[in-house]
Amino acid sequence: MDILLLFYILCALAFTLYGMNEISAHLEKLEGGRIERILNKASFNPVKCLALGTGITVAIQSSSALTEVLVGLVNSGIIELSQTIGLLMGSNIGTAFTSWITALSGTDFSFPLLCIAAASGVFMKTFFSKDRVKDAGTILFSFSVLFLGMEFLKSAFASCHAENYTAVIENPVICLLAGAAFTAVIQSSSTSVAVLQAFAVSSGCLSLGSAIPFIMGINIGTCIPAVVSSSGTSRNARRVSAVHLYFNLIGTVAASVLLFVFNSVFRFNLYAEMTNMLDIALVHTIFNMFTSIILIPFSSKLEKLAVMTIRGEDEKPDEEKVAFIDERLLNTPSFAITECRTLTEKMAQLTLESFRTSVEMMTSFDEKAVDRVLSEEDLIDDYEDKLGTYLIKLSGCSLTNEDAASVSKLLHCIGDFERISDHAANLAKISREMHEKKLRFSHAAQIETEILETAVYDILEMSVTAFISNDAELARKVEPLEEVINGLRMELKNRHVRRLQQEKCTTELGFVFSDLLTNLERVSDHCSNIAVCLIQLKDEKFDTHEYITNLKENDKEFQEMRFQYVEKYALPD
Repeated sequence: MDILLLFYILCALAFTLYGMNEISAHLEKLEGGRIERILNKASFNPVKCLALGTGITVAIQSSSALTEVLVGLVNSGIIELSQTIGLLMGSNIGTAFTSWITALSGTDFSFPLLCIAAASGVFMKTFFSKDRVKDAGTILFSFSVLFLGMEFLKSAFASCHAENYTAVIENPVICLLAGAAFTAVIQSSSTSVAVLQAFAVSSGCLSLGSAIPFIMGINIGTCIPAVVSSSGTSRNARRVSAVHLYFNLIGTVAASVLLFVFNSVFRFNLYAEMTNMLDIALVHTIFNMFTSIILIPFSSKLEKLAVMTIRGEDEKPDEEKVAFIDERLLNTPSFAITECRTLTEKMAQLTLESFRTSVEMMTSFDEKAVDRVLSEEDLIDDYEDKLGTYLIKLSGCSLTNEDAASVSKLLHCIGDFERISDHAANLAKISREMHEKKLRFSHAAQIETEILETAVYDILEMSVTAFISNDAELARKVEPLEEVINGLRMELKNRHVRRLQQEKCTTELGFVFSDLLTNLERVSDHCSNIAVCLIQLKDEKFDTHEYITNLKENDKEFQEMRFQYVEKYALPD
């Protein structure tokens, strides 16, 4: 093989691998978020997980990507090891679907398909502005690149006189090791099978007896990158890679034994007839389905085998560790964004619960509740720190406009939730101070502050609900209530001054009262920030100052809602 032919093969391989990766990456962009939400609810039933893993791999066209995501999710403590076993088996079946697509390049339809995919892809990317249409265009164009790479590979292999290596190719051990090594290097079983198909149809010297061990080796090789990348993760995350490797090794041994038995009984010569692209796709599918079907009843045994290999106690992440998201998910940004959103929603709900507890303590003090609020404040700080760092890294990835907007929203809102938790902690400390110093507001002040506290809790609950449901219409109801809360705060300050003048209140209580009002009012300010952020993302030309000014001056609906809130939270005379 001369140097020019080697470069030609490498160029053809680059086209094929690029097409495969682009198809997988943009399919993941289109479906990743939805798939990640499904994964979070994955069943413990191996058969259901098998079907789910098959469907997901067909959808994103990459078993390696799914394996990496599963390692990341287990390492983050989001799903359990037992849930991944069926998914991994299903990914082996799903990845065989790609070999049927690449087999089309061996038919008379390959060139028309190449032209149609290229023209359609370029048209969609050039003349449409929506991200989803552009991504679909990229997928179509990547199919044309994949088919072009396959044509180059067939042309290159046709020139390399493969018949000179027939003795080597017919050695099953060499074929298995070659398939495993090649796949481990390029990290794509689909590309390896495509190369094998191109070699088969071009050389005319690849028999079924050689193709089968090649495919077995490819399945083993696809496990190696995940095994290597899982080093440094939790024990359970490393066990995911171990299960995947054991599953393919055991499947290879079982299939080899069965093949040997059949060959001994029926005496068919696997080396007599040469294979084609469709034969390889069929063998790949049958082998992967066979290994999955025979091993699915032994899912629990595979889990025990992985646990025996990687010894140690299962790590049970506490609440502090939940805020950690594995950086492997950065390779699949839409998966990572969905997980960040899930954790931010937990952060928002925790903030709401913390504020509710701190408000309740103003009327019935509980030292344990104070400690809980302060502990939750530390936890929310940790959420904000880790999520903020992760989201900044995520913003540097290749994102659709929709995903970029989601990252921006999360970055803005986690800071507001963290500040609200700070104010909840301040309120808890105020209640502790009043309890220790035996301070009590007057009856009138108690009634007034309870009305303000109710209004602030309602605006926070509304903001959290709007954030979790991504409801811009509900978010529009926040600003009118925020203005009413500002008015309530001013009126309460004025009434407090009058009580001081009438000597119905002490100076010491006055300082406490002022701190209480300030913290409550600032909670409503952060709720306004969250609501405005949600509304802003609906309109790229949105200006915050202009929006609020127009609301207060020109919006009749705003004035009507404000009037309703004034009546609802009216202070007693």
